[in-house]
Amino acid sequence: MKIDGFLLRQLFLAISLAACTDQDASEKAADIATSDRGTIEAANSRPSDAAQDQCAVSVRAEVDRRSFASGLCDPGPSEARLEILRGEAEVLFKTVAGEMCASGQIDPASLAPIRRLLIQYGGGADNTAIYTDPEIDETDILVFQYVFAAGDEAGTLSVPEDEDLRDGLLCHFRPQANEAMCAERMP
Repeated sequence: MKIDGFLLRQLFLAISLAACTDQDASEKAADIATSDRGTIEAANSRPSDAAQDQCAVSVRAEVDRRSFASGLCDPGPSEARLEILRGEAEVLFKTVAGEMCASGQIDPASLAPIRRLLIQYGGGADNTAIYTDPEIDETDILVFQYVFAAGDEAGTLSVPEDEDLRDGLLCHFRPQANEAMCAERMP
């Protein structure tokens, strides 16, 4: 099964454009949607129905708007851009975490309690960091931190490559798998 990243971006664009009230926000949302990052390929072998049920990732992504406003520039990216990013990050996380779970790289019991994914701007970070924040009392929140800005003049926001997110997830759920790599990914 293939989920085409371009088609997902187009879907998020259509939803976001419907919510946009000014031309500038609509144009900025279109800039994000047209930056095709490739396709997200599912695992080659289809997991059993039981594995799919166990590995269903039920998270709702939320954007930490303060991290984007303080990390990029005040007032930060438009609401339309952040909503597109939120949707893309949520789909990417569910896809990659689900694949890793189905292939046995992540224990389904480790994913089950996670209900919210907090998207944070990680200025200065080179790689995706996935972690639980000890300052957040709620145990169902996982932080997804990355430099979501592409660094171009248009201020495009983009999600990481699949492999970078896989490495971040592996470091969170199985840090012993590659201690040197995981030490570099600590927030």
